[in-house]
Amino acid sequence: MAWLAAAAVLLVAAPPSFAPTRGELLGGGSVGPATTAGHVDVDFTTIRISKDGKSLHFYGDWPARCNDGRVVTANVERVVRIQPDGSFVSAGLLSTAAVVGTFELQGRLEHKSIGGQELDVGSGTGSSEFTSRGGGTTTCKTPLVSWQVRATPHVTGPATPKRGAAYFGSNDQTDPVVLRVAKDGGSLVQAGIEFGLDCRYFRFHFASDVIPGAKIARDGSFSKVQRYSSVVSSTRYRGAVARFTATLSGRFGASTAGGSLKVAVRITAKSGAVVDKCRSATTFAASP
Repeated sequence: MAWLAAAAVLLVAAPPSFAPTRGELLGGGSVGPATTAGHVDVDFTTIRISKDGKSLHFYGDWPARCNDGRVVTANVERVVRIQPDGSFVSAGLLSTAAVVGTFELQGRLEHKSIGGQELDVGSGTGSSEFTSRGGGTTTCKTPLVSWQVRATPHVTGPATPKRGAAYFGSNDQTDPVVLRVAKDGGSLVQAGIEFGLDCRYFRFHFASDVIPGAKIARDGSFSKVQRYSSVVSSTRYRGAVARFTATLSGRFGASTAGGSLKVAVRITAKSGAVVDKCRSATTFAASP
């Protein structure tokens, strides 16, 4: 009977296996229960599963507070091997022309039933700390980021916004989306979306917007127009002012939410002359 005992040991010791959908895109990040200055509670994360399903390409855009009072974005990107149980871990050097530092991340992928749909999902944590190059004294650090990602769902079924819940997903430009429903279910606390911005003379590949306070109607629909201005940091338009008009609209389904974001921008020089105009139009879908 010894062979039975050995077989039992092997069965107990075998780790659970997970097979991600090959080539799948999962998007999301994290989004806080209230708006904050600099939107430091809104983080973006994207995972692209490799074509053979054995690794993933991780992208994290995580706000970091600096000791000079600024809020900047840590851009974490790494190809990571997926373990048989769906887990992964990575740490290393964060290095760009402007900064040098370190990052670490860990997470796990799994299948989950959401609103009657079987989706690949993921969750984990990460952080980064870095300093400016050239002998500067500016140090920036993210908090511990607890992120979640989802494969893009189909928005179907009756409108059932989940009170107080965060929703995670992607848009049709493969950029991440995060939404947070208020505790009373009557509005979105905030919606964060990354997108590409096409201008007449330039393309901003990684623009983003955070839109607060969109009301949710009885039929599950929501909409909000936000207008604001900011000084352009790009060297091409340094010192110019960008005036944004962002229009968010969508609806909730059964454990899903989807919609569109349209952005129009006028970039004006100090002289008052309009030096460029930009637009973006993207659709998105997310789930809790």
